[in-house]
Amino acid sequence: MAKGESRGIWVYVIILVIGALFGTVLGEAIGAITPQGPIRDFFIKSIGPGLNPAPTLDLIVLTITLGFTIKLNVCSVIGILVGGLLIRKI
Repeated sequence: MAKGESRGIWVYVIILVIGALFGTVLGEAIGAITPQGPIRDFFIKSIGPGLNPAPTLDLIVLTITLGFTIKLNVCSVIGILVGGLLIRKI
């Protein structure tokens, strides 16, 4: 059995999401302690791809709303990369 075959895709997804969450928290913390300026803006500037406003399907009896938004900053991308490196080490 090759390395990593026994793990499901969800293990990888969870590790990458945790890396992104940790990176986002770290970026927000760095942004909170640094003074106003380009360095602070670099850490707290984020992009938010997703569905905004969320599409809604109204079937009179049932209303379904589908949507998601991802908030990425520099530190969250670094966290995802670190999570990817951890996956390769495990």
